[in-house]
Amino acid sequence: MEGKGAPVVLLAGGRWDMKSFSEPAAVLSIDHRVIRMEHFNVQYANEGLPLPPGYSLKQESEAIGRTLDALGVKEPVTLIGWSFGALLAMDFALNHPERIRKLVLYEPPAFWVAKAKGESPEGMQQMIQLSKSFTPSSTITEGQLAQFRCILDHCDTTQLRRHPQWPVWVKQKDRLRGLSVVANHTDSITRLHAFKQPVLLLTGKGTVAFHRRINQLLAEEFPRVTAKEIAGGHSAPQAAVQEFINAIQEFIK
Repeated sequence: MEGKGAPVVLLAGGRWDMKSFSEPAAVLSIDHRVIRMEHFNVQYANEGLPLPPGYSLKQESEAIGRTLDALGVKEPVTLIGWSFGALLAMDFALNHPERIRKLVLYEPPAFWVAKAKGESPEGMQQMIQLSKSFTPSSTITEGQLAQFRCILDHCDTTQLRRHPQWPVWVKQKDRLRGLSVVANHTDSITRLHAFKQPVLLLTGKGTVAFHRRINQLLAEEFPRVTAKEIAGGHSAPQAAVQEFINAIQEFIK
């Protein structure tokens, strides 16, 4: 937790930890009480522990509310999610709209929305099939790690292994365990229609086709939505962090 004021909650992506939001948290905490939460899949991987029995997206989502309760946060929050964190943020918001002041989603992997519309954007089925192999008890290989990153970031798996950060990513690869819950998650379009709080949908200008299309479909269904593009791809909240921060500040104000 950092700062004072109206609460803002930050949820990072599935393979990132809450340190990835250090810069946005530092800026937003000037005017807000900023709370960063670690997902179970990241925490347990960092500690070298297996995921708890019955691990599910609902378990991650409902933990947001329990954490807010433990911190004594009673007022509605501005909830900001990136990737897996955005999917969790959306699920929590749809389940508990009274706890949300505003909702910011950066490219949630809401595959169910495209399926409901009878669409299969380029790359989506490939990501779904790969993600289904990331069960809570799976052993993540370096090959799967490379494939996952390159589906999201338009890269060549051979070149990726030469990246200076590759040893770090390999060390963190178990964070992908449990992400099968993303591929298996489903919801209802009518629940999007019922959500009346303001929503900001952020998309990277260079992002992959399926994330772009999912955001477009979500923008058609949320009643009160602002859609905005920022530079970069799926990693833009880090690669274009100032644009990411500016978009959030403008929306909050």
